[in-house]
Amino acid sequence: EDAEDLDPADASLDLDSDQGSLLLEPIPGADGSDAAGVAGAPVPEAGLDDELDPLTGLPDGSVFSRLVADEDARIARYHHPATVVIFELEGFERFVDRLGADAGDRVIPAVAGTIRRLARAADHVARLGPGRFAVLMAETDEIAAINYIERVRSARPDIAISGDFIVGFPGE
Repeated sequence: EDAEDLDPADASLDLDSDQGSLLLEPIPGADGSDAAGVAGAPVPEAGLDDELDPLTGLPDGSVFSRLVADEDARIARYHHPATVVIFELEGFERFVDRLGADAGDRVIPAVAGTIRRLARAADHVARLGPGRFAVLMAETDEIAAINYIERVRSARPDIAISGDFIVGFPGE
C-alpha cells in the first residue's frame, strides 16, 4: 500500500514507557522534503564499532549490560540511586511491514536522537533492539526519571515519512 492510502491509526507506533506513546500522524500539505537526521547522536569511539548500532551510533545491548553492571557495583559501594528507563516502540514491526524498511530506518534515528538529546551528558543511552532503547541514569531517583520521560514525551522528533506522515510524541 502507498503511504497516502494508509490510515494513521493503522500505522501508529507506541513509545510505551508507562507515560506516553509515539504516534505517526499525517502532515497537512506535506511537501515531501527529507527531514530525517540523528540529532544528538553520539560520535562513535574508536574501537567500539562492533558494539555500536550502525543506524543510530548508540551502544548496543552488550555495552549497556556492562554499563549496568558497573553502575550496580557503584550503587552497592556508595548507596546512590540510579534508574534504567526502557523505551519500547510497540507496533514497530507492523509499522515497518506497512510502510517499509526505509520508513523504519528514518524513524529509529529520529527517536534515538530525541532520547539522546534530552538525556544528560552523564546518562548512557543504548539501542537494545529494533524498537527498544534504554537509558541508564546515575544519581537519578524515580521522580527525576519520570521528569525525563515526560520531556521525551513532549519532544517532537520531526521526520517526514514518504512526505505524507510525521512522527511525533502525542499527549502534549
